[in-house]
Amino acid sequence: MRAFIASIFWLALVLSVRATSVELPVTPTNLDTYGYTFSVLTNATQDGVAFHVTITNKQYDIYPDSSAGVDMVIHKKLADGGMEGSVGSVMPAIPVALKKEKRLWTADFTVPHSLLEDTNACFVFSVLAHSTVNGKIIPMPSVTFYEFRLQDFAKP
Repeated sequence: MRAFIASIFWLALVLSVRATSVELPVTPTNLDTYGYTFSVLTNATQDGVAFHVTITNKQYDIYPDSSAGVDMVIHKKLADGGMEGSVGSVMPAIPVALKKEKRLWTADFTVPHSLLEDTNACFVFSVLAHSTVNGKIIPMPSVTFYEFRLQDFAKP
């Protein structure tokens, strides 16, 4: 009987979860957010701009299922006045060398000049929401996107 009640509770919890996404812009003047601090260093190269991004969690370990990469972030205004956002791949893909430590990640990548002309080109750090269920931490269907518009950091 106890197992039956627990399974009903678990089912109710799972069905009540709604997926949400939050987009947080990271700018040269806003590198300190609620849970993370960031630093961005750039260096002009012959082929583009080399980026070195440091991501530091202020209090906890960074979840290992978090991700980071160079993507296209598109925002579209809807007829009802709302906004719709999407995150998609850059073609060709930009390789990102990620070094993951518990509370500190570094990302190194080079972006060609042609991509820096596109205002939608971003470095995106994605963090899934997590919850503790039966003593285990599990990912939830919600995600926070920390978005760095590359043009903002690559100004001459």
